[in-house]
Amino acid sequence: TTTTTTTTTITTPSSSTTSTATMGTTTVPPFTGDAGVFAGYNGFEYLHVNTKLSFSSAANVCTSFGGTLAVVYSQNVHSFLFSYGLAVTSSNEVWLGGSFQGNSVSVDWENTSITVDPAFQFPYSTNNPVLDNKATCLLFSLRDASSNPQGEWSNTKCSRTRSFICQRPVA
Repeated sequence: TTTTTTTTTITTPSSSTTSTATMGTTTVPPFTGDAGVFAGYNGFEYLHVNTKLSFSSAANVCTSFGGTLAVVYSQNVHSFLFSYGLAVTSSNEVWLGGSFQGNSVSVDWENTSITVDPAFQFPYSTNNPVLDNKATCLLFSLRDASSNPQGEWSNTKCSRTRSFICQRPVA
């Protein structure tokens, strides 16, 4: 019997940074803190992992940290994650913990114990989500192609590799 072990090295940024962004008419409060450590917000801790992985591999890493990929359950959490993401990574896109089943536009979240605020309007980019059985994972576009703050969601193939944000309950 042969046992194969695969090891993935996870790297996170290690600088202290501040970022403020404007989303429409709402100014996102700045995130001030150290990158590479969990940041607390509203009963949860969040961590951006800079290693680019597929959606399922990213979800497995978050599970190993005692959490899931981030669930965006309200406008306030979206604003926090947008500010946090802009502050801790230069990546334009990160995985969130949502996916689409078949041709449905409703999001299935990795952590089903969190109730999503029914008044929260998901911030999809123009013409998204695309009804495509091959593009079923939720991507958070922090910046556009010109590196301008964007803060919108789209769906894409789960096999693509992106950095990601993990979420776990505060211990």
